[in-house]
Amino acid sequence: MRRLVFGFLLAVFLAASLSGCAFFRPRLPASALQEVPWRKVPPLSDDQPVETLLVACEQSLAYLESLESGATLPFGAQRIPAARVEESLKAFMRLVRENPGGWQRRMKETFAAYQVPGVKRSGDMLFTGYFTPEYPGSRVRTEEYAYPLYARPRDLVFVNLGDFARDLAGRRLLGRVSGKYLVPYYTHREIAQGSLSGKGLEVAWLKNPVDAFFLQVQGSGRIRTPDGEVFTVLYDGKNGHAYTSIGRILVDEGKVPKEKMSMQAIRDYLENNPEDAMRILHQNRSFVFFRASDEPIKGCMGKALTPGRSVAMDRTLFPLGALGFIVSKKPLQCQDGSLAWEPFSRFVLIQDTGGAIRGPARLDLYWGSGEYAALAAGHMQHSGQMFLFLLKE
Repeated sequence: MRRLVFGFLLAVFLAASLSGCAFFRPRLPASALQEVPWRKVPPLSDDQPVETLLVACEQSLAYLESLESGATLPFGAQRIPAARVEESLKAFMRLVRENPGGWQRRMKETFAAYQVPGVKRSGDMLFTGYFTPEYPGSRVRTEEYAYPLYARPRDLVFVNLGDFARDLAGRRLLGRVSGKYLVPYYTHREIAQGSLSGKGLEVAWLKNPVDAFFLQVQGSGRIRTPDGEVFTVLYDGKNGHAYTSIGRILVDEGKVPKEKMSMQAIRDYLENNPEDAMRILHQNRSFVFFRASDEPIKGCMGKALTPGRSVAMDRTLFPLGALGFIVSKKPLQCQDGSLAWEPFSRFVLIQDTGGAIRGPARLDLYWGSGEYAALAAGHMQHSGQMFLFLLKE
């Protein structure tokens, strides 16, 4: 499951009464989706090959078909039958295949459009990006590879609070048992200082803690060993502590100007200031666990993600597998090394989620892997608009 950007939002009273344990409460604003007339939908131009769109649709369809009969999915503050999302997707795929070159013009004949209103009257949302990084590493510890990625510990306890009180339904705690008590799980600092050492949980070893940090931010990635082996590490849970933004710390401390903040700027500072890097990293108490795999990178649906087509949104508000359309800006690298931003639009599928992707005004676009994907994911922090499509009732 994606990881890509983490940072679970905790209830305010958690900090005072249950410090360090994860406590989740879905937010369900009534206006998370609004049906709009087609005249308010931008032209349905698409900057990607239609073949990649159909591949992404097939992944969503496989997920929707796997759900139990009668299953429902969130649609703003309401829920709709998963079968309606499934039939909408099948109808869309037929339309594309039977009307090459003209399917966009025929969308409004069959589909209703719903806009994600975002946080402003204009419907603006915050668009960010994530990608699949690849780092040098080893399956065993060596002098060169000394920073571990850990599997999910066996003593990490999940407590569904709804099992104890009806008004706590949908909330949960993560921690560990110490004597007779449930206590917060080890923090990032405690784990880095050896609280999990010697338990056989290491799934890979990396060259430096900065690579390990970015793998935790992305939630999954590839490891390339010195002998050429490449394997995948996938998100397998977290320690239950809230994510603290390293970028925010660097801005607040005046280390990096706000207007220049990006994943690349974070990496540059941490690598160029190793004496300060651990102090900065340990202010984030959150820690992500992994499992090694030969599988492709998957979203929270358990299906492979499609670069440029898969997006992560708040799964408590929006239906996994659903078809959407986004309008925003993407980066272009100029010959002098600077970045320019050009408008783009494309169809996407909701196929993932993330700890920091909460509420109706957040969307994370999966860019894939490679140099451009890292560039786009690292710098994308732009406003955008999002529309969902369902068959007319």
